[in-house]
Amino acid sequence: MMSEPFEHPAAALDDGPAPTDGFDRDRVLRLLDQLERDVSAVEAAMVHAESGDSDAYAAAVSTLEPRLAD
Repeated sequence: MMSEPFEHPAAALDDGPAPTDGFDRDRVLRLLDQLERDVSAVEAAMVHAESGDSDAYAAAVSTLEPRLAD
């Protein structure tokens, strides 16, 4: 038995732009972009750590440390 995909009730109303109710789409997209960069930096740091290149590891991690305090 297949069910229909979920559709939010507000999506059925097509009478203009959806209410914002505090949702900042641009901020979410910026945060996702930053998250992708952070994940790439962590992956690079892991590769350097596994290879024993401590200088390269430190350089990769240093880009993340200022945000760790946030």
